[in-house]
Amino acid sequence: MCTQAWDRIVALDDDVNLDGFRCGEPDIDLWLQRDAREWQETSRCTVYLAMTDANEIVGFFSLSMHALQVQVVKGVVDVSGNAKVPTILLGKFGVDERFRGRNRTALGCGRQGPLLMREIIDRARQMSALVACRLLYVEALNDGLIAWYERQGFHSMKNPRKMILDLRPARPVDMGR
Repeated sequence: MCTQAWDRIVALDDDVNLDGFRCGEPDIDLWLQRDAREWQETSRCTVYLAMTDANEIVGFFSLSMHALQVQVVKGVVDVSGNAKVPTILLGKFGVDERFRGRNRTALGCGRQGPLLMREIIDRARQMSALVACRLLYVEALNDGLIAWYERQGFHSMKNPRKMILDLRPARPVDMGR
């Protein structure tokens, strides 16, 4: 059975050391280490870190609000009208190499990418119930990731790297009323 290697997910803050994170994609690693704090401080996204009890970063993701034109998503999801569709953007996403592939078995943990994606989708569904957001949107970094995102429930649009997941099945969040 797949088990998560992290024990908590936290928003990025100044106390977290990002230098040791390596996902195997230099642009993603560089963004996390050099730009993530600035993007978060300027409200361009919120960066979430999946952390072990030893303060190691298993993976991370960034979320922000976005919108897509109705004509872009028609045929992939059932939408009407001519307005934009409120969307959550999964901007950056990475799992440290130590917690992927062959290394995951040695560490005694499951497939961290799909587990973290389940967490992202769950959070997006909770957010969509609060702010009436319909889709989770991601642009696959390369063609090799398209099939991986499809296995997580995403569907390609006209450009196959531009992918969406319908958040509509979400139940409203109980706000304690």
